[in-house]
Amino acid sequence: MLRNRVLLLASAAGVVACLAAVSSVADDAGKSAAADGTPKTPLQKSMVKMEDQTKAIRAVSTSPGRFKKSAQGKDLVTAAEDLVRLSRDARKYTEPAETLKKPQAKWEEYADQCLAASQEMVGASRKKDYAGVRKALKELDNSCTNCHGLFRPKTGGDEFGNP
Repeated sequence: MLRNRVLLLASAAGVVACLAAVSSVADDAGKSAAADGTPKTPLQKSMVKMEDQTKAIRAVSTSPGRFKKSAQGKDLVTAAEDLVRLSRDARKYTEPAETLKKPQAKWEEYADQCLAASQEMVGASRKKDYAGVRKALKELDNSCTNCHGLFRPKTGGDEFGNP
């Protein structure tokens, strides 16, 4: 019972922290999301799309059963292909490096890691390879975490405060 309460309090604290972290590096540059939370810069829009596709992939690949129900990854191919396109596009953005005075080469390195993981995801999805999809998803998550750690230091997450 106590353990459940501690977990509930920790979850609530996490939600509060995320909500409190809505201000981001983009805020400093005057490029934050609109007051209603709608992304307004091309980079923000691209990151929201990447997050949506990653969530869709994660939802289908959380277990072998779900993966099998999704036509064994067939449903993931489109989402993974979108991630490839979005990863290529992300490489061109310069605002994060300029705003934080970080090396553009590091931004591009993380975008390339994201691209490689996304391409691996496409291949595994086409082969209906659950283990390959999970491996690619882990690599994708790592590239996101590394990038957000350097380019979203205020929030520890994306420009909307999501971890």
